[in-house]
Parts: sequence; C-alpha cells; structure tokens
Amino acid sequence: MLGSISLGYALLHCRRAIEASVVALAAIATTIPAQAQGTDWNGFYAGAQAGGAWGDMDTDVVCLDTTPPASCPTVIAAGAFLTKLSSGLSGFIGGGQAGYNFQSGHFVYGFETDISWTAVEGSTSRPTAFAPLTFVTNAKQEPSWLGSVRGRLGFAAQSWLLYATGGFAFGGVEQSYSNVASNGNAAFASDSRVQTGWIVGGGGEYSFGHWSVKGEYLYYDLGSERLNAVGLTAGGLATGNVFQPDFETKGHIVRGGVNFPLD
Repeated sequence: MLGSISLGYALLHCRRAIEASVVALAAIATTIPAQAQGTDWNGFYAGAQAGGAWGDMDTDVVCLDTTPPASCPTVIAAGAFLTKLSSGLSGFIGGGQAGYNFQSGHFVYGFETDISWTAVEGSTSRPTAFAPLTFVTNAKQEPSWLGSVRGRLGFAAQSWLLYATGGFAFGGVEQSYSNVASNGNAAFASDSRVQTGWIVGGGGEYSFGHWSVKGEYLYYDLGSERLNAVGLTAGGLATGNVFQPDFETKGHIVRGGVNFPLD
C-alpha cells in the first residue's frame, strides 16, 4: 500500500514537472521570435530629412544651320563654341517624407513618398577664340526641388531596419545656356520645368520606440533636357545658327532624418 502511494506521488510530481516544462518551453518559443523581431514597424509614419546632394552637370551642344552658308562646321572645327560642357554641382537638400510599412516576421516592406527643397547648383563659363572674334560660352543648372514615390524592402533585427528602396522620381529643374561673341552676336536659352525619371538607394533606420532616426543614400536620374538657343546679331537679326544644348540631370544624395509613427 505504501509502495503504491509513493509511486502515485512520484507520477504526480513527474506529471507536474512535465507540465511546467511544457509551459516554460511554450513561453520561450513565444518570446524568442518577439525578441528577435524587436520593433514593430507596421503602420503609417511621417518625418523630416536633410543632407547634401552632388553630381555632374554634363551638357552636349549641337549647332544647326537654318540658312546658308553653313557656318556651324567651321566654328565647331575652330572650337569657337564648346560642344561639351561639364561642371560639378552640389548643395543642401532637405524636406519631409511619409510612408506605410507592412511587416512579416523579420521582413518589412511598404512605400514612401518624399519632397525636398534643394540649393544645388552647377555652372561653367568658358572663353574661346575664333579670330578676329572671341566667344564666351556659359551653362548653368539648378535642380530647385526633388520628389519621389518609392517602394521599400527591408530586414528588421531588434531595433534596426536595413532597407533597399527605388521608384519614380520627379523634380523642378532650371537650365540656361548662352554663347556670346565679342561683336555682339549672341544666342540665349533658358527653361524651367518638371522632369521625371527614376531613383534607387538604400539605408538604415534605428527605432527608439515612439520615434526613429535614419540615414540613406540615393541616386537619381531625371533624364535630359534640350534647349533651343537661336543665334542673333547685335541688331536682333537671326544669324542662321541654332545652338541646342542637352542637359543631363542626375546626382547623388546622402541624408539623415527622423520618423514618427502615426498609428
């Protein structure tokens, strides 16, 4: 009888130990993914960012003859105006962004849109000689604002989110060109318009719970823009030459920012 009671107590304690172990293992199994996952990135967010942008202003110039005799080949061969102009451009960029994240385990995906004001400018001025005249050729480019709508795909670990991003880019760009001769003949052209293209990059974000900080690199390309500069004499008559500079608009952005969850 005593042996049966002892055996019953042993079985009872064994069952309780097994139950406690199962509960503990279940708690650990539930806790490990939550700890590994860390921050909950789901939902809407908005914030601000600032940084720097830089690139190259590359301009290819074509000269057309609208009336005979043809003079463009002559001035091109003499180097009286430059068919390729280039200059570095750089400056400040800053603005705001908003987006939405979806999270599945460690993977975070969603979209972000941003708009930024820029103080980026590039210009060049080159004198050339074509006896008995001298010429001064100028080109200038100013991306005044830049926006994008991008997808984001990232990997979350603890409070960190590392992501790649890319999508549609658009921006307001001002460009101007002039070719001025010492006899008063000149050609001028300028334009300001919205250009579109693409943007790609990546970055990292660290969450403090109710807000986060991020740093990212982006490369944008808004394509090219052709201006039409008609040559005029000092008296305002057409010279028969039309200069067509093609401006490429592309560059790099490095910036930091903050985001605040809106949910």
